[in-house]
Amino acid sequence: MTDRSSVFFELVGFIVVASLGGCSTGGENAFQPASRGQSITANSEVDSGILPISTPASTSDTTVDRSPQAVMARQAELERWIADGQAQMGHLVVATQVLDNGQIVDWVDKATVRGAGEPPPDDPSSSLPDGAALGEVPRLVGPTGALPYIRPSFDPYVEGKSNATSVEQYFRELPHGHPIPNNDRMYATVRASTTNYGVAARINNVWGGIDVPSSPDFVITELASFCVGGGGAVSDLVGVINGRLPGVYSTFVNHVFGAEYFAGGAAQWIVNGAPGAYVQVSPGFAPGTNLPSTSTVGGTQFEYDLAVVYRDNVPGYPAAWWLRLNLAYVGYIPASTFTTLGTSACIADFYGEALDLDHASTPWMDADMGNGTRPPTGTQAGNYQNAAYIRLPTYYTSKNLGTSAFGTSLFSPTWEFCYDARRSTDGGANWNPTLWFGGPGGDGLGCNGDPVCATGILSGDSCCAASCGTCGGSGCTGRPGGFANCCTAGVASTPCGTNFPGCKVGPSDPDCITGVLDGTGTYCCALSCGTCGGGGCSSRPGGFSSCCTAGIDASGALCSGSMPPCKADPLP
Repeated sequence: MTDRSSVFFELVGFIVVASLGGCSTGGENAFQPASRGQSITANSEVDSGILPISTPASTSDTTVDRSPQAVMARQAELERWIADGQAQMGHLVVATQVLDNGQIVDWVDKATVRGAGEPPPDDPSSSLPDGAALGEVPRLVGPTGALPYIRPSFDPYVEGKSNATSVEQYFRELPHGHPIPNNDRMYATVRASTTNYGVAARINNVWGGIDVPSSPDFVITELASFCVGGGGAVSDLVGVINGRLPGVYSTFVNHVFGAEYFAGGAAQWIVNGAPGAYVQVSPGFAPGTNLPSTSTVGGTQFEYDLAVVYRDNVPGYPAAWWLRLNLAYVGYIPASTFTTLGTSACIADFYGEALDLDHASTPWMDADMGNGTRPPTGTQAGNYQNAAYIRLPTYYTSKNLGTSAFGTSLFSPTWEFCYDARRSTDGGANWNPTLWFGGPGGDGLGCNGDPVCATGILSGDSCCAASCGTCGGSGCTGRPGGFANCCTAGVASTPCGTNFPGCKVGPSDPDCITGVLDGTGTYCCALSCGTCGGGGCSSRPGGFSSCCTAGIDASGALCSGSMPPCKADPLP
């Protein structure tokens, strides 16, 4: 009989080596962790992964030992943690594989994965808009009869850029995607607050050349079915994610397919090594799978199909919430795991989310959402190939992929100068409705300021702090906020584009950051108009002069020297 510890499999250009007898934690057949930067398989090396990560001071302790020896010790601890988790679940790892992008895959004997059978058939495909393509998902290929589990890298912990003193503490304290707003998060959301049996959408969210977040912060797009409990907190949730998760997966992996769930208010990422209710069934895809297809402005737009669906009609399986990627079922969480998701969910959400944990003490992070561009218009024609989108946000109104409806309730973005959202209903059946979303984050004009004096008191072009009561005039120095915040002379030298009140508004907005563009990108109406130009413009808040293109033409105002309403400068 051949010794399994020396068997090598060559699979689609990768070399994998069988594990030494499974997931035991000691003895001759123990799972052998690889030190960071050392070879774990024949002819394949693990990327050192020691990349510059700017972690907020509140989550990083400069006294943590970051010597090469300490990094290697924490890497070994991580790999023991993964092995212990697999052992707790009774999984037998039969092979380990290093992918070209540096991700590591453990292949688990399917017979040892409780509840795993054949995955349900893929769901039928739907038509794509002109100029769009379904994004590539590299299929994992391993030993026959084995299921893939992609290892988390937990780079911040391994590299000593976290205050956590153990892998377990680091994992338990990882922030989660979360649909309920707080001061550390910004959103662009479409919601349906109704009974539902899952959510599905086509997501265009993978773009190149963007500013990325530093762990533990993240920027993601998530689809979730959930319920809330006492105090408005999430009680149960199942969510699938397309996004950048540098605290979980390596920083050199751009976007991944991620998944999480809340059960009884307790949140858990679905990752290799973390025992939980999730059951992997796909032999080709897993949470952590890289999503490499990159859209470009004016070029091909790549979409990824994501879904969470409640099904109780899959032969051989219990009632469960199934995770889907590009129409293929990846795995499931039994419905019995949950208190309030046992037979259905209460709310369906489709959202872009950005998390900046130290926002209370520092400016908002520069990380982009989508492609870093705020959607320029409220129309499909004006946004397509220019901004990220969630197309046809669908929630199921009956179980087992039965009847469905579209989420249409657009929540106002947290602060539109950081990240904005628009909903369109034009463009035909393939586009009605679509959520367009994105923005530049902290390095965008107005993100870390108030260019329209939305949070202050406006008097002419002076924007005083709300605490002042009134702006300028006699006695301004004696009001709460004093001279610097309540007097026009005090705010005159502080631009509102990069500061909050007290500050001075204007004098120009060449990029229409503080207004709303029309479908041609030529006219910049006042933000109060909602949409720019078109039928009924004169009846919108702001009237003819602020909301109609003819009114802007009549004023002659150019955005290079004026605030909205104004017109883009003519090309030379």
